[in-house]
Amino acid sequence: CLDAASGEVIWKHDCRREYGGVARDADGGDAWFPPCGCATSAIIDGAEVIVSVGGQKAGAFAGFDRATGELRWHALDDRGSYGSPVITTLAGVRQLIGFTGKRMVGLDARTHELLWEHPFEAEFEQTAITPVVWRDLVIFGGEKRPLLAVRVTREGETFTPEVAWKSVELRPYITTPVV
Repeated sequence: CLDAASGEVIWKHDCRREYGGVARDADGGDAWFPPCGCATSAIIDGAEVIVSVGGQKAGAFAGFDRATGELRWHALDDRGSYGSPVITTLAGVRQLIGFTGKRMVGLDARTHELLWEHPFEAEFEQTAITPVVWRDLVIFGGEKRPLLAVRVTREGETFTPEVAWKSVELRPYITTPVV
């Protein structure tokens, strides 16, 4: 976090140093932290800065105090993703929607509880695009996978994601689709 007028550092985090290093995978890499590091764009939600960090210490998503940099909350003990999350209202609930290393998820934006998930294992966990929400669809893709549109419905407190369509011709890897 920089002071906009002076460029002076107000606070910062070295996510790999602070939150990585809990366990190693079979190749000797960090089992929870993305191999290329914390590469998403942070998003602002009120008084918080939300980042896809990854792992058991900071979770797949972490919310930092916008003014102080203090870790306020974290959710899901998954590996992080390279795709930036979004905040939107879907199925009548304000949600944080984004990739973890192996799934697309929707979290309650207030409580950070998991509302729904859709498995999505891209090669090398290369989930680098930002999900696009259009009406009741979450549109996303990843390395060597078709573009998917998942419809999220709600009955009572149960959220259900179902594939509405997929396109094998469109396989976005890094570029986020637009509606």
